Amino acid sequence: MSPDAEVQTLNDNGDVDANTGVLLPVDDTDRILAEKDTNPVIRTVSVDGQDYRMITEHLEGGGAVQVARSLQESAGLLNDLRTRISRSPQ
Repeated sequence: MSPDAEVQTLNDNGDVDANTGVLLPVDDTDRILAEKDTNPVIRTVSVDGQDYRMITEHLEGGGAVQVARSLQESAGLLNDLRTRISRSPQ
């Protein structure tokens, strides 16, 4: 069974400490969050052609955690709904 979300931790320099198998992208904003407590950042990222919705949040004591969920399931559901709506009588 695959996990519902990918998780990655960053040390206080913004370098990856550990992850659950998918290497999530780290940018300057993530590095700032790893260094100091600021507002969490939510964004859509692409990893190996697959889109994820990801949040990065500062960890008390330094570092940050990133949690990302694939958008593939949501995209499939939306496509199914579009198909059903387009087939329904007006």
